[in-house]
Amino acid sequence: MQKIKFLLSPSILKPFFIGHIFNLFQILTGTMLIVFYAVDIISETDKNTKGFDSFTIAQLTAFVRLIFTLVTNSLLYFVRRRTHAIVATSVCACAALVLSCFLFFQLRTEYSFSPETSMWITCILILVFIAANTCGFLPLPPAIMSEILPVKIRGIACGYIYAANDAVQFCASKIYPWLKGTIGVHGVFFVIGINALLCCIFSYLVLPETQGRSLAEIEEYFRTQKLLWVKRDKRLERHNSRNSYFEMKETNTWGCVKTYGEQEENVKTEGKAEESKRKMSVTFS
Repeated sequence: MQKIKFLLSPSILKPFFIGHIFNLFQILTGTMLIVFYAVDIISETDKNTKGFDSFTIAQLTAFVRLIFTLVTNSLLYFVRRRTHAIVATSVCACAALVLSCFLFFQLRTEYSFSPETSMWITCILILVFIAANTCGFLPLPPAIMSEILPVKIRGIACGYIYAANDAVQFCASKIYPWLKGTIGVHGVFFVIGINALLCCIFSYLVLPETQGRSLAEIEEYFRTQKLLWVKRDKRLERHNSRNSYFEMKETNTWGCVKTYGEQEENVKTEGKAEESKRKMSVTFS
């Protein structure tokens, strides 16, 4: 019963569901579909364009993904997690929705552009979408999950989340051909854009800021009754940071658990004892 009560506690459930939902958005925004069906998607956008080499553009998308993967490795050190997630998901949503509307109007001859203009607009929108998707949905889900999940359940929770994501990814890969035939490529990008927009809203409201915070601080936040990050008590947060409310514990070689405050007191007492010994030795000499 104690284990069940522990697993159902807010400090466990809230980070688990936040990490789980954020990882599901990685699939729902087409992160892996672009990798699997890059040539197919690009060739489907070539309805009113001539001289559009799908394989060349697919290679270019892979190159853009490589470049922005390297860029993202640097961004993770300097940009806050919430800012990173909100900006990347918003750009991804805008690019997908604009591309969806553009492809939809291209199907109507009265709104169609010239073939060369259509080619450049389509290429730019696809590359912007892939760049934003790579910056946001590739590195952030595993990074955030490793930072918000408590240590006691991190292994089991990560295993379950990744297994569930693989199952959902399998279903999404099999459903894509049917979905493309039903609503078209413009409809697929519209669904992806809506999902990216929902992820942006989710990141703004719920996703906690983990960069520069200790695991004890993050766990203490999840113990509160607040589910929305925007509703947190900022005054209490500043008070706790000033007074070292969150104590990091350290285990020494003898198996004793001591806080940093206790260690400082021990150092002071040891220093006083050594000083008194030196005074006594000088006195007797």
